[in-house]
Amino acid sequence: MSRFERDHEFVKKVQKTMSEDTTTEAQKYFTRWMKLTAGEIANAFYVFFDPAGNGLLQTQRAVTYYLTKADFDSIMNQYKALTKPERANAKLRFYLGCDPKYISGVVQEDSPPFNPFAKLLTDAGLAPFANCKKMVWSSNSMRRLSDRLYPNPPNSDGMISGNNLYLNATSVSGQVNESVISPNTANLFIYEWCKTPDAQIPDLFSGEVIEEVARVKSYNFSAADLADVYEMWKSANNSGEDLLLALHLGVILPKLNTPFAFHMIMQILPIKSYGPPIIVDQDSTTGAVFEYAYPCPPYCQ
Repeated sequence: MSRFERDHEFVKKVQKTMSEDTTTEAQKYFTRWMKLTAGEIANAFYVFFDPAGNGLLQTQRAVTYYLTKADFDSIMNQYKALTKPERANAKLRFYLGCDPKYISGVVQEDSPPFNPFAKLLTDAGLAPFANCKKMVWSSNSMRRLSDRLYPNPPNSDGMISGNNLYLNATSVSGQVNESVISPNTANLFIYEWCKTPDAQIPDLFSGEVIEEVARVKSYNFSAADLADVYEMWKSANNSGEDLLLALHLGVILPKLNTPFAFHMIMQILPIKSYGPPIIVDQDSTTGAVFEYAYPCPPYCQ
């Protein structure tokens, strides 16, 4: 069985277990995430998996998740139906979550316990977890990431000296969007996640908010980011191309304008014939990479 066939079968298995109404499921995952002790967090990102399909299982850390095409299309169609004022206030939220069946100290097979959910945020006053879309862990992200990053980390081409990493930002919708970063910059953030020692992972999700230490709950990508994503999706639809929304786990140190070192990096890219192209591709000429997502707390609206 080829890697593409294995990935396809894995996605079908995940979808089969997903409820048609993910409101309750998303809330359960979110609640389990918030109840994790510091000692349980690192293990929640690991999976016991056979990356080569040769029967040799190994433990690996999660790097990337993605929305199925159906769920991505659903969110974009929800956005399409919004009025112009509603679009101006819309955001794309990613809730952090953990499998409610997660047992501390046990590495799960098939998929890691940690699992984010995506939701289009509008002013419609819906329940917090209504219309959430469960993301799928990418089983080939670590292998492809290893091909690019190890044993040497990425170089710093495209990085800007000082605190501004976004001076080369471009915008699909024609306006400046400082969340758009180069693939090489994104790879640096992902590399930091991959090399963070297990003992330090809990600290990435904790930060001081209004003089209290809090755990991050979710990340919002802005209305400008969402507008850019929609324009790419609409253009791809018009040309008969299928796009994928991928979410990469990253770390930025020192912390920049946020209480948390952990960051989510969103990538929009075409679906390739070999299966989900889950990796920030430095050679890609299509799609875009977004980072800056606003963490909750403190940005919870």
